[in-house]
Amino acid sequence: MKQKPSLDEFRNGGSEGAVEAPSRTVPSPASKQAPGGAERANKTIRLRRDLESRLKEDSYKRSISDGARVTESDIIEEALVRYFGLPQ
Repeated sequence: MKQKPSLDEFRNGGSEGAVEAPSRTVPSPASKQAPGGAERANKTIRLRRDLESRLKEDSYKRSISDGARVTESDIIEEALVRYFGLPQ
């Protein structure tokens, strides 16, 4: 492992070689792939509290019954696909 640069080196841009590059590339959360190969994007929304509670409960119940993690985003995506009449 390489040593950290001194404060003066850092201020002068001498830190490029001080840190080893990661051995593999990790995709950012915003570029995860959805089923079918579609790229995903982050979207922040506001919901009524009763809808938020039901979404959370359903996510938990479906995860238990399916034996695999079902996220709130998965449920919202399923609902929007149905709403817009898109192919699954």
